Amino acid sequence: MIEQQNIITESIKLKSGQIWDGKGQTYHLRAGWDFCPFLVQDVEDVVLKNFNVIVTQPDKLKTVSGLVSIIRSKKIKVENVKLQGGGKLRGTNKQIPLMLFDTQDVEVSNSEISWCRKGHNIDIQQSTRCKILNNDVHHAFYDGIKHAACNKESLIAYNHSHHNGSGGREKGAVGDGLDLTQGGPVDVVGNNFDYNDNGITFKYAAWNYFPRKFPNRWSVYGVNIIGGSLKNNGNGLFAQGFAGSNNATGSCDEKNAPYPMGFNVQGVLAQDNTYNGFVIGHGSWNLDKCIAYRNKQHGVSCTEYSSKCNIRDLLSVANGHSNMNMWGSDNDVDHARCYGIDIFRTNAADWKKAKVISKYGINHQWKPARGKHHGIYRRCFNQYSSNSNGKPQHLPESCWVEPYDE
Repeated sequence: MIEQQNIITESIKLKSGQIWDGKGQTYHLRAGWDFCPFLVQDVEDVVLKNFNVIVTQPDKLKTVSGLVSIIRSKKIKVENVKLQGGGKLRGTNKQIPLMLFDTQDVEVSNSEISWCRKGHNIDIQQSTRCKILNNDVHHAFYDGIKHAACNKESLIAYNHSHHNGSGGREKGAVGDGLDLTQGGPVDVVGNNFDYNDNGITFKYAAWNYFPRKFPNRWSVYGVNIIGGSLKNNGNGLFAQGFAGSNNATGSCDEKNAPYPMGFNVQGVLAQDNTYNGFVIGHGSWNLDKCIAYRNKQHGVSCTEYSSKCNIRDLLSVANGHSNMNMWGSDNDVDHARCYGIDIFRTNAADWKKAKVISKYGINHQWKPARGKHHGIYRRCFNQYSSNSNGKPQHLPESCWVEPYDE
C-alpha cells in the first residue's frame, strides 16, 4: 500500500504478468518499517521500472529483506530504478537493496543500487541465467555485487561497482566490487571495479545454509572475466581460492574441495591498485592479454598454491615490488613483457635512462617448486628493473626459452 507523499506502508506484492511503471516516482518508508517494499515471489513475467526507493528512516526488520526481493520467480526485468539503502542510519543489519534467491532469467539493467547498511548491494543466490547489466553499484558496507553460492550461467556486464567496503564507508566496512563465491559458469564482461577493498574476489566456500540440500562439493568452473578495469584499495583480482573450513556448516578447504579450474581472464587492465594487480591463489587460471600497470606491490602474483596456470601475452609495467612474483609449480608463461620503467610515460628513445620503478622483474621463487616442475617461460622479455632482469636467477636453464631481440 502507498499513502500520500509516496510512503510505502506494506509490501507491494507483484503478480504474474504485471508491469509496475513508477513513472519516475520516489518512494519512502516510515521509521521502523519491517517488510519488503517490493516483493516478487513465486511469479513470472514481471517488469519493474522507472522508480526510486530511498531509505531515510531506520528499519526494524526481523528477517533479511531486499528493497526489491525476487524469490522463486522466472522471467523478471528490473530496469531504470534507484534502490538506496539506509547507509549509516541506525537500524538492523537485515536490509539489502536488491536480493535474488532461487530465480531464473532475471535481468537487472540501467539502475543505481547503493548504500546497503550492513551487507551487499546486490545479493544473488541459487539463481540461473541472471543478467546484471549496465548498473551503478556503490557504497555497500560489504560487496557491491555478491554472486554467492549455487548460481550458474550468469552474465555480469558493463557495470561500474565502486567505493564498496572501506573505499566509501565507515570503520569496519570490508567489501569488493564483485565477490564470486563458487559455482559456474559465469561471464564477467567489460566492468569497471574501482576504489573497493578488492576489485574482484573469488573464493570457494561450500556453505550449507540453504533450506534445500546441496552437495558440499559444488563445482567451480567456467568463470570468464573479459575486459574492463580494476583500480582498488587492495588488489585488482584477488583469486584467493578457499574461504576456509567450517565443520559446522560442511564447508570445504583446499584438502577436500574440487580443484578450481577453467578460469579465464582476458584483456583486463589492473592499474594503480594499492597491493597487487592480479593475485592467483589456489587453482588453475588462464591470463591472456592482460595489463598490470603501476600496482604498488606485484603486477601478477602466483602463490605457492597456484598450479598449471597459463599466462600469455602479459604486459606488466612499473609495478612497485615486482612485475611478476612467481611461487607456484607448473605455471607456464608465454610472451610476457615486463618493464621496470614506465614505458607508457617515457619516450622509447629514453628508456635506458628512465627512472627505474620496479625492484624486481620476474621474481621466481624456486623453493616452493622444489621436486616439482618450475614451469616454462617462453620468449619473455624482462628488463629495466633494479633486480631479476632476464632469466630468473633460480630458474633451470631448460625452463627458459630466450626472447626475441628487443
